[in-house]
Amino acid sequence: MKLTLAALAFLILAGPALADSLTLVNGGTIEGPIDSIVFRQADEKTTYGRTDVASISLKAANGLDIIVLTNGFSKSGELVSLSTRTIAGVLSFGRERLIKVEMKDGPLQKLLAEFKRRRAGIKDDDAAGLSKLAVWCRTNALTAEARATAKECLKLKLDDDTAATVHGILGHVLKDGKWIKPPRPTVEPIAKPQPTTTANVEPSNSERAVLLKAVIAEYTVWAAEAKQAEQVRWKTYYEPLWESAQFKVANAKAAVSDSAAEKDRLAEAVRVEREKCKTNKCPLIRKRADALQRELNAARSNHALLERAYTRAKARRPLLVSRMRAARSRIRSRAESRTSRISLAKSKITRLLRLGHKLTESDMRKIATDLTGRS
Repeated sequence: MKLTLAALAFLILAGPALADSLTLVNGGTIEGPIDSIVFRQADEKTTYGRTDVASISLKAANGLDIIVLTNGFSKSGELVSLSTRTIAGVLSFGRERLIKVEMKDGPLQKLLAEFKRRRAGIKDDDAAGLSKLAVWCRTNALTAEARATAKECLKLKLDDDTAATVHGILGHVLKDGKWIKPPRPTVEPIAKPQPTTTANVEPSNSERAVLLKAVIAEYTVWAAEAKQAEQVRWKTYYEPLWESAQFKVANAKAAVSDSAAEKDRLAEAVRVEREKCKTNKCPLIRKRADALQRELNAARSNHALLERAYTRAKARRPLLVSRMRAARSRIRSRAESRTSRISLAKSKITRLLRLGHKLTESDMRKIATDLTGRS
């Protein structure tokens, strides 16, 4: 039975889909963020970035393809090709291989928009700013932008630390005092799937590999979103608890301080009245001294209660910190587990392809099951 990416993602991942979706003429579906679009209008080709285009309609009512730009303008003509990002890298698809393109704003589009905003604020000769931007791109999995920014940086005069950072992003190694590209093992390239007009043909090995890698790309984005959601939940739940605990400790400490001052004031007042009693036998003075003594005794009892409350409030903070750290550790552990499964799935696909193994539907389900941890 033919297994498309959409079916595989639905059966196994059951998670949020990527923003952009391509439907191929052979019945397959590629879900992943679009990278660039080449469009022809009046014999003139124009290349658009993903953040420049809001939607694409293939073969509209007038028989032409239509793209709607994010600035509100639309263009009629012919979609020449588009490329999309996957774990396998940037894959290109000609117009003849596509029957539908769906575009929605997703995490990558927001990151690309943020990259453009940051790059616009950095001067072309600002080596430190460019290197920081390259690191930010690498951290946020914008590999192409990270490499492009790093290459810009190499054209400038760099200090040793900045040079090491930039060359590291480009994968260079230091040998005999010079940065060089490390030798790479020769790997037989995966042949691109050939277009076909038959909808019920069995997918080729390379097509199955593309589908699997697209599933991995989808799971990678889902894993990042899941980690972010868990961090938001942690912050929403624990930050108010921590602020409340801090508030209680501060209030308890202030109450103890005020109580100690009141206790000292009453103790001094009692002492003064007792001294008056020694020189003056007036019953009113003695009565006033006794009343102050009772207030002092009550103040001492209240002070003791407040000190115990302050001690309890301070004791609760380490317990809360322990709970917060344990929750963070669980989030980190789950994220590391997802990353480990992604690496394992990638390595399995690479190993099978290098061995010339024919990928079957069973292999695809097994790899996807290992990836998601779901049978």
